Amino acid sequence: MNLKKSNITLFFLFIGFCLPVIGQMKFNEMIYSDVTALHYQSLSSNYNKLTFKGKLADNYSLTMEISGTITNNSEKPVELKGHYFYDNLPMKIYLQGYVHADGTVVLEELVNGKITGVFNGRVSEQEFKGTWTGARTQSQYEFRLSEFMPAGAAQFEMKHIRTTNRKCGNLLPEKCSSFDVIYPTITNAAGSFAINTAIENQIASFTHIQTSSLNFSTIEEELQYALSKVEGVNTELVVSVEMNKENILSLLYFHSESENDAPVAITSFIYQNFNLQTGGLITLDDLFVEGYENFLGEKIQNNLCSRYGKVDFIRNEFFITNNFEISEKGIMLQYNAQDVITENGQIPSIFFSYCELEEILNPSGLYYPFIQARMN
Repeated sequence: MNLKKSNITLFFLFIGFCLPVIGQMKFNEMIYSDVTALHYQSLSSNYNKLTFKGKLADNYSLTMEISGTITNNSEKPVELKGHYFYDNLPMKIYLQGYVHADGTVVLEELVNGKITGVFNGRVSEQEFKGTWTGARTQSQYEFRLSEFMPAGAAQFEMKHIRTTNRKCGNLLPEKCSSFDVIYPTITNAAGSFAINTAIENQIASFTHIQTSSLNFSTIEEELQYALSKVEGVNTELVVSVEMNKENILSLLYFHSESENDAPVAITSFIYQNFNLQTGGLITLDDLFVEGYENFLGEKIQNNLCSRYGKVDFIRNEFFITNNFEISEKGIMLQYNAQDVITENGQIPSIFFSYCELEEILNPSGLYYPFIQARMN
C-alpha cells in the first residue's frame, strides 16, 4: 500500500477501527494475542498522530492534530484527542471526541473547559470534511481539511510477519515456536534504505540466532530459518513510531518472548533514533559535548536510586545505556531486565528534560537546533 494515500487509513487501522472504504485490511488477523493487542492499544496514539491543514468557511485557515485510542464502547469505538489553531493566531484550541460506529467523526472544541463548537464529519482518502457548529449561536460552516506531512517527516508503510516453525503442530505442541512482528518500512526519506536495513537487522537480532553470514532475500526467510533452529519459543514484537519530524525518527521495539515451559514472558523495550537524511543511528555522542559521561552518569545513578531503590547491574558495574528515546520534551534512557535488577522488580527508565541536560548539550551539534527550540 502507498502510505502517502493511506496515512488516514492507518490512523483508524492501528487504533482498531477501519472505515468501510479501506476494506478492513485484515486487521483482525493482526490482533493475534492478548499481549500484542494490549500494546497496540497503548502505542496506537504514537502511530497515528495525524496533522491536517485546510479551511473553515472557505476563509479561515487552520491546522489540526489528532490521535486516537481504542475504547470498549461499541457505539464509540475510538476516542480522539488533539488540538487545532488558526494559522494567524498562536492559541491552541483543545479537541476531544470519538469515531462513532457509523464512521462519523465528532470532535468537540473546548476553551477554558467549555464547549465552544463541534466538528462533525468523515474521513475519506486524505480528507477530513464536514460541518462546524458554534455552541452559542448554532451557526454552521463547512470545513475541509487535508492530511499534511510536515517537512522532515517520514512516510511509512506498516508490515506484518507471522511465521511458525515446521515442527509446530497438534502432535508436538511443546515444540512450537513462532515469531510475530509488526513494523514500519520507510518509503520517502533519503536514508530509507539504510533505515529499513537497520530495522530488519534489529528485528532479526531478537531471534538470538546468528544469521548475518547467510544470504537471505527477505526478512521473512531469515525469521523462518531462525525458527527452524529453536523449539518452544514464542516471540511477539511491535515496532512503534514514537517521533517523526525534523529529520529525526524515533522507534520503540516492544519485545515479548516466552518459552512453552516458562511461567512468564520476558519483555524488553529497545529504542532506535535515526537521521532521516543519512539513515544513520543517532547516539548520545551526537547530542552531548565530549566528556559528558561523568555528569550524565551521576544524574542517572541518583535517579535510579531515588525511584527504584537498590539497583544491581548484571555486569556488576554501572554503565550509561545507549538505549534512549529522543522526544519533544527531553531524553528518556531505557534499561531492561538483562541490564539491571531493581529492588521493586520494575524495568527502569529515566527521563531528563532538555533543560536538565543543558550543561552537557553540544551547541555545535547537528541536533542542537531541534533541542534548543524545545527549551524555550
